[in-house]
Amino acid sequence: MRFDERISVTLLYFSEDFLALLTPEERGQFYWRRVENLGKGKKTMHELTGSRLHVPLAALKGGNPDTQQCDRCGWRRHRNMM
Repeated sequence: MRFDERISVTLLYFSEDFLALLTPEERGQFYWRRVENLGKGKKTMHELTGSRLHVPLAALKGGNPDTQQCDRCGWRRHRNMM
């Protein structure tokens, strides 16, 4: 199996201290899962697993300056993926 650099996974972890700064309404807009700490860390962390907010994607007028597009196939590559 060949590694496909177009596929990536982003995990978002937030401390319980951060979540305490959010109002109940703000916390309620997202789906959270407590992260099991297997290391030496002492903070309780939570993974952001989803959102009740759905914001449509938008593009910059004239294209994204951080994106290059292949003239042959049309695939877009972000500069930080090179």
